[in-house]
Amino acid sequence: MEMFKNILDRKRFKTINSLWSELMLGDPWSVGCVEFLIDSKLFAGKDEWEEFYYDSGEERNHRIADLVPVLSHKLNDDMLVFNNRNEIMLMSKDIVNLNYNFGRTHDQLTQKAVILFQVAVNRSLDITIQESIEAVRFNTICKTWNEVIIRERNTISYLI
Repeated sequence: MEMFKNILDRKRFKTINSLWSELMLGDPWSVGCVEFLIDSKLFAGKDEWEEFYYDSGEERNHRIADLVPVLSHKLNDDMLVFNNRNEIMLMSKDIVNLNYNFGRTHDQLTQKAVILFQVAVNRSLDITIQESIEAVRFNTICKTWNEVIIRERNTISYLI
């Protein structure tokens, strides 16, 4: 199985990653429970996993489209977990699971990258929007594949 490669400069990635964690953009509220998603089926390769993640985001969008606007707005609020976690606690489990049990679309990950980039710029951090987009993709999709699938399979091979 092939691993995803991090194409970003190590130092820049570390800076972006620190901000990513601080803003809680990698929280399951924001990107879904990626470990649950990657374990939900067997993937032939990393590209199939990435496509599945985005498709799962499309399915999520279809499911929340019929909700009242105020609720769908909250489900799409990337910063709700950072700004007001208590509001999430007041939602029903079925509603919360719409965020936890599904991935996000490519555009939705890009929106997270824009948030990340804007905060970085406000803090005078030297990153580009493209680096921000790649960091979000890597943290959400690539790192999950590398850590769950590749390491798990390597461990199993080692133990056998």
